[in-house]
Amino acid sequence: ASLFPHMLGLGLIDELYLVVHPILVGENKRLFENFLVPEKLNFQLKHTQLFNSGAIALHYQKNQ
Repeated sequence: ASLFPHMLGLGLIDELYLVVHPILVGENKRLFENFLVPEKLNFQLKHTQLFNSGAIALHYQKNQ
C-alpha cells in the first residue's frame, strides 16, 4: 500500500505536484483507489507548466 493516501487523509500534505501525461492505458493502479477522505480537502492551483511532450505539471497548495 502507498503511504500517500494515508498522509493525505491525515492532513499531512500541504502541496501537490502532479504531472498529467496525455496517454490512455488499460488496467493500471489508480492513485486514489479504495481511498476514503474523512473530510473535503481543498487545494488551490498555484502554477502550471506545459511540456513539449504534451504533459502538464500542476502545482496545488492546500487552502488554510
